[in-house]
Amino acid sequence: MTQFAVYRNANPQTEQAYPFLVNVQSDSVERLPTCVVVPISRAALLPYTRIRRLMPTVTVLGEPCVLVTQELAGVGRVALGEAVGDLSAQRSEIVAALDLLFPVSEGMTAACGRL
Repeated sequence: MTQFAVYRNANPQTEQAYPFLVNVQSDSVERLPTCVVVPISRAALLPYTRIRRLMPTVTVLGEPCVLVTQELAGVGRVALGEAVGDLSAQRSEIVAALDLLFPVSEGMTAACGRL
């Protein structure tokens, strides 16, 4: 289960609004039974105005989509199933969105890198 892998949302309560999830958790903590994901909405179905830097556009299975970064969540890894895509080529945009949501000083970032 790699960082920036995309999965289908199997939750019947949220799969219509967010058909996909992207794993944003670092591979260095992959032994945990959970991971942090950002839901992905189809661009045409986004129910509100997009904040560009916070909600980057991506393409999943040929569909234009939007990361809804502010709604990130922890999920059990077993609930994710097989990956259906990879957004690692858009790493910079995804990390910038997370940085906007959770600004961290450089000293803190360096300390976290030593975990």
